[in-house]
Amino acid sequence: MRPRLLLPVLLSMMLFVLAGGAAWADSVSFNDTQSHWASQEIKLVYARGIMLGVGNGLFAPEQPLTRAQLVVSLVKEFGLSPAGAAGSQFTAAYDDVPKTAWYADAAVICAANHIFSVDGRSFNPQAPVTRLETAVAVARCFTASKLQAPAMSAQASYADTKNVGPDGQAGISLVTYSGIMRGYGGYFRPGDRLTRAEAACVLSRANEVIRLKP
Repeated sequence: MRPRLLLPVLLSMMLFVLAGGAAWADSVSFNDTQSHWASQEIKLVYARGIMLGVGNGLFAPEQPLTRAQLVVSLVKEFGLSPAGAAGSQFTAAYDDVPKTAWYADAAVICAANHIFSVDGRSFNPQAPVTRLETAVAVARCFTASKLQAPAMSAQASYADTKNVGPDGQAGISLVTYSGIMRGYGGYFRPGDRLTRAEAACVLSRANEVIRLKP
């Protein structure tokens, strides 16, 4: 084929591949999310590789999100790095994180960036995360990734967050004013477990905030 004729063919093939990729992203679905209230957010985070399914064509939207799942998603969403600490004291930061675990690198990165509060040397990877833990972790991710935190006009006020401590108040205020997380009728429900569907919404909204940053 002549070079002059080859270029249009190659361009057509590239456009076809790109269009196919977009169509694939639009068609992402799980057997248990098609009529779910968070189906769109789930599609978005899955298409971007931020969250994955649990196997057998399922996303398990109402299943509690684990600490292991959250650290992996946060590292991907905020582009966190070990900040030069991996390979030193943080390599063996936790006694309950095997080096070969699928979440091990993310746990190390979050340890290096002080994203999660932990109990001694236990990360408790399979423990469900709470809404409060998620709010604090998201706020710390903004700091760790050197992103300017969303502007806050005042401390967010909920009827059930008076005793969450300074870090908790700061995290709740950041996610509230940025729209990343929302309260319910004047309550934040800090101790409630975060579901996988709620996590998809949190990560999708966080991405919107990050994209708007200069």
